[in-house]
Parts: sequence; structure tokens; C-alpha cells
Amino acid sequence: QTGGEAYFHRNDLDGALAEGIEAARDSYTLGFYLADQERDGKFHRLTVRTDRPRLELQYRQGYFAGTDLKPDSSQTKAALETALLSPVDSPAIGIAAEIVAVPGNPRGALRVRLKLDLGTLTIKQLGKICTGKIDEMLVEMNESGKQLAKVSDTKEFQFPEESRAQYAREGFLLVQTVPLMEGASRLSIVVRDAATGQLGSLTVPL
Repeated sequence: QTGGEAYFHRNDLDGALAEGIEAARDSYTLGFYLADQERDGKFHRLTVRTDRPRLELQYRQGYFAGTDLKPDSSQTKAALETALLSPVDSPAIGIAAEIVAVPGNPRGALRVRLKLDLGTLTIKQLGKICTGKIDEMLVEMNESGKQLAKVSDTKEFQFPEESRAQYAREGFLLVQTVPLMEGASRLSIVVRDAATGQLGSLTVPL
């Protein structure tokens, strides 16, 4: 049902692994997002076609249009934590970060200025006001990957319609402070669009 290739009753494990690796070298990501009124709680089949010959398509066979639009806090936290485990940053939400060390006792703090790409976030317009909502998690880690400090938050923001073009050009600014821990070597940043569940991540060496 996931569209993945399963290998059964094969004695040549090396060959199966080689085929799997080769199949993963080239891929495309297709996606779409349901409008709220289309969430009917039913299973819907998906079909992907191509007009290029000799291509073998592997894709998810369908999706469940669930009616639960508001994941609970444990689901949100689990999604953010999972993104931290990935060795590759996700560009699904555009993130630019500027980090400044703020002196203090005993070690000070990190002031993190995040600029989010407005085009990768869900922005709803109510009259002349634009709104959005994100979940964020910032984690300091040492060289071995141990978590030293973690800050998570949910932020709702709004801005006037006339400022939308400016934010689209310059990015939407968020500021967060993280305590600076001894031995910290990198800061991992994960941002989740609350409306779609899309995740973006960025790892910054300290």
C-alpha cells in the first residue's frame, strides 16, 4: 500500500539491497493538501501516470481523509523530535537563522533570529488580516549528539494584508532565546506548519 518494493523468497540479499539502493537514487516528491470541506473520513485511491515509456512507478496507493484537523500536543512533539533525528535538514519550510551570543553568568544565552519563508507556510486571510501558526523546537547538542538544552513553543502570528508582499520578500521574523550550555557544538532548529504538518529544519554549528 505504501508503493515500496518488497523482496520475498530471495537468496541473493546483496542483489536485493543493490536494487533498492539504485531505485532510490532518483525520485520525485508529489503532494497536495485537502481543503477542510474535503475531509470526509474516507479512504481515497491515488493514481500516478506518466507518458514516458519504460518507467516503473512506485507510489502510495491511497490516503485516508481524516477529519481530525488538530493533532494533540504529543503528536506535535513527536513529529518535531523525529525531525531532529534526521541527518539531513528538511527544506519543506524555508528557514534562515542568525545566532548571537549574549553575555551572561555563568555562560550567557543564544539569541536566535529566525526568518521563515512565507511561501512555505499556510497563511489564512480573514478580511484584511493574515494569520498563521507554527510549532518550533530549538535543541542544543554536543559533538556526540546528546541534547543539552531544548526550547519549544507554539506561535500564532498575524499581519495586515498590505504587509504580505514585504514579508514574502524579506521573510517573517521570529526571535527566541536559548540558554548557552557548556559543550554545545550545534543548534538544531525545527519548524512545523500547524495547518499542514509540514516540517522544515536547519542545523547551525556553534
